[in-house]
Amino acid sequence: FWVDEFSSASQAKLLLTYGIGVFNIEQRYFEYHNITAHILMALSFALLGAAEWSARLPMAIIGSTVPLALYLLCLRVSKNTIISLCAALLAATSYFMITWSTQARGYPIQQVLTIILLTSYIALLQTTRPSKRHVATLVGTSLLGIITHVSFLIVISVLSLHYTLT
Repeated sequence: FWVDEFSSASQAKLLLTYGIGVFNIEQRYFEYHNITAHILMALSFALLGAAEWSARLPMAIIGSTVPLALYLLCLRVSKNTIISLCAALLAATSYFMITWSTQARGYPIQQVLTIILLTSYIALLQTTRPSKRHVATLVGTSLLGIITHVSFLIVISVLSLHYTLT
């Protein structure tokens, strides 16, 4: 494992060992940030065995959806296929995106959730009457983002401020 990946794997193993009771144990430290990544890694460990590649696999799968999500976001904003394809291509070949997607950390989850939230928010702004689907997507993505990492509140706060001001 590289740098802080070992801590994610350790947290995933704690989830496997203690299950939902991991939130109540006092003799072990459980990191509440990146809980979604830890759960996905724990599931991967349960299905594929505890190994570096199985810890990284869920993030690689999620990270591979970032270019598609970015394509859809750019298409929503620009209505231009060429611009959207360029953005997706840049994301697909970005050193940072590739690195984050091949580490056993929750960065790709935060990226995808942020892009989904932005896409849903822009869709909401572009309609005269918000549908239940728009609201459900915004609320669901926001909750999953907060559960994944509390820093997602920054994205929600910025969008809330924008909505209030406009």
